[in-house]
Parts: sequence; C-alpha cells; structure tokens
Amino acid sequence: MEKLQSMYMYTHLRLGADPITAFQDAKDVVDFEIKLAKAIVPRKEQTDKVKVFQKMTVADLTDRFPQLDWLSFLRNQFSRTGEDYNITMDEVVAIDALKYYDYLFSLVNKTPTRTLLNYGMWRHVVFLSQFLAPDFRQVENITESLLTAFKKMIKDARWLSQATKTVALRKG
Repeated sequence: MEKLQSMYMYTHLRLGADPITAFQDAKDVVDFEIKLAKAIVPRKEQTDKVKVFQKMTVADLTDRFPQLDWLSFLRNQFSRTGEDYNITMDEVVAIDALKYYDYLFSLVNKTPTRTLLNYGMWRHVVFLSQFLAPDFRQVENITESLLTAFKKMIKDARWLSQATKTVALRKG
C-alpha cells in the first residue's frame, strides 16, 4: 500500500496526472510487480542443480523465447569480460530459469503496454533514488528530487524524439 501511495503522489502531485488515472496506473504497476514476484523460483527448488540447469543452444532459446535477442544479449554480456568469445546460435548454454522466462514472457504478453512502460519508469525512478543524499530521501523532499532526476533522464534519452521530450518536460 505504501508503494501504491508513493507512486500515486508522485504522478498526481508532481507530474500533473489526472488523479483517477494516476491512482489506476499506480495500482496497475503494483499489481504487475506482485505477479512478477510470483515467477521467482523458491530457493529450496534451486538447490538441485541437475534439475535446475537445462542445456540448450542459443537457437533453441531464441525459438522458445523470441521476445529477446539472446545472441546479442549473450555477446554483450561476455564482451564485458574483456575476452573475445565467438558466440553463435549453435552455442550450448545452461539455463536455470526456464520456468521464470515462461511466466515472465506470458505475463508481459498479457500486460498492457502502458503498465509495462509505467513499471519501467517507476523502477528507474526507484533506482535513481538510491543516489540521493540522505536528507533528500525523506518523504517531504523525495518527490522534488525524483522530478529533477526524471527531467534529466528525459533530456538524456536518445530514444525519445525532441517533440516527445518537449511534451514530457512540459508535464514535469
């Protein structure tokens, strides 16, 4: 309930959203996050590594979950090590979260785009809030700080057109 209230207050009071829409959007995001948490495999089920890890090729993984570009994702992750790995679609990988991905992609496919975008934005705002000075983390000041971070994020976003940035900043 606290998260719902915080999201509602932020979107309604600081971003000028319609109060009914802001409340519904906040509720939808919290409901989505609750459903997402249900996808996490309990620790006791993660202990048997033979049952947990399943081997498959990147091609098989891509066929099963086409929503994600697995080859690019894996290449990107391995490039961070500084080593030159030539990962191909024939590469065999061990996956420990097939149930999670099944549930995740099914949930994402059933969730309205608006909720997914609001969830992503809210998670980003929460992430940025950890970098605020302690006095800014108090309930009285956090909204102003989040609004400043939101405006900076909008200005720096390369994937938004200038027209979209202008409209978003006007609302802020």
